[in-house]
Amino acid sequence: MFRHWWCRRGGCGLFSKRVGAYSLCAWMICGMFALASQYTAGMNWLMILLGGAFCLLLTWCNLVLHEGEICKRKWYCVVQFLFVTAVTAVSARWTAQTWPTGTAFPVVPLALLLIAMFSVWHGAWRASGVGGVVFWMILLLFAIVLTAGIQSVKLQYLAPRLEEQGSPLFLVFLFPAVITFLPREGATCYTKTLLAALVLGLVLSVLTVGTLSSRMAVKDPFPFYTFSKSLSLLGVAERFEALVSVALTLGQFCLLSMLLGCAGHLAHTVQPGKGRAGVAVCAVSAASLMVFAGEIPPDWLGGGALLFWGILPLIFRNTVSAKKRKKS
Repeated sequence: MFRHWWCRRGGCGLFSKRVGAYSLCAWMICGMFALASQYTAGMNWLMILLGGAFCLLLTWCNLVLHEGEICKRKWYCVVQFLFVTAVTAVSARWTAQTWPTGTAFPVVPLALLLIAMFSVWHGAWRASGVGGVVFWMILLLFAIVLTAGIQSVKLQYLAPRLEEQGSPLFLVFLFPAVITFLPREGATCYTKTLLAALVLGLVLSVLTVGTLSSRMAVKDPFPFYTFSKSLSLLGVAERFEALVSVALTLGQFCLLSMLLGCAGHLAHTVQPGKGRAGVAVCAVSAASLMVFAGEIPPDWLGGGALLFWGILPLIFRNTVSAKKRKKS
């Protein structure tokens, strides 16, 4: 009875309503900004260029070459839901590092998870509008940081080098693939957004490594935040770490809300009308893993992103397409 009433009120369609292409792209860039600042800002730009281009090419193949949602079968949606929950838990834990001068854990992560959960309570289409607004705020803050930081870059620190990097590179540059699990409008902005994601990663690398040097950036657990401490604008404004923390917090909110929105739609695909339950289960499970379980190694998540968001969707989609061609 409740389910019938809920569907009549439009509840069953909340998580199947298509998300606007441009707001979805802006939302995704904000979430990726948070991830890239955490994990790839300290990597050499050549590794960013090569690894990022490979990951974004996989995403482009899944996103642009095949229209519509990739996740259709229930068992596949369940597998993706579990991996999204694990990424949400780790992403929530990272948010505590954004405010290292205070006791941020677990208050900041839990608060952001709660806010992100309610932002997607009515579906990803509603949260994407918030992400579109946050995009302009982050763009303004990042422009200030870029203006202040470009003068500190030393070209000798940017010598291209091939060096071993951890698999979190895959997690960062395959994150745009999560939008392939959301109902979305068709548009031409997706390819441009993927190129913008690569440029964003390169800019963060140039600013951070060009200021700190590769040797210092590799040793620092949060090199982009350390880079922000050395900034000054016109010789007056100094110590930009508070500004950077605000921008990163906004990006982390978009990151968590997109992951939870993805979880809600996956749950709705498995059982129509259960989108909100999926959001709640993902948020509670992520909070429990974050607080009570040990930290998941980032390399595991990077390898998982390559498998679940890069390779398997491409293989699975090609398999489905081949079966359709045989039937026709």
